[in-house]
Amino acid sequence: MRLTFDTPSTLAVGTPVRAEIDAEEHTNVVLVPLAALVHEGEETAVFVAAGNKAQRRPVTVGITDDEHAEISSGLKAGEPVIVKGQAGLPDGASITTEKPSEKKESDEKSEKPDKVDKADDEKPAGPGKK
Repeated sequence: MRLTFDTPSTLAVGTPVRAEIDAEEHTNVVLVPLAALVHEGEETAVFVAAGNKAQRRPVTVGITDDEHAEISSGLKAGEPVIVKGQAGLPDGASITTEKPSEKKESDEKSEKPDKVDKADDEKPAGPGKK
């Protein structure tokens, strides 16, 4: 690939450079942290904190970046998703949630689903990869 600079550059010919190319950007989409995704075979799901129960939801993932995934179906904006301790969690399991500021040091070693994020909306989901 050959690139040119809009302004004169002091880089020597053949100098390695790193460039990011925005291939696609979506607006007004539902985003979740990558940590919320659970992959089981060919299916991807998230766990929603529905009261005191964990509800498994199969989702369709759109583009992703290093931190977030676009959810094109299976989740509504604002629904709280479990982002820690959901691996191996059965659908309908009883859960307790707490705000991050309430978390105690002794709880950090716990394997319970204790961290919940809300699905974001109206954020661009790019640059990313499919």
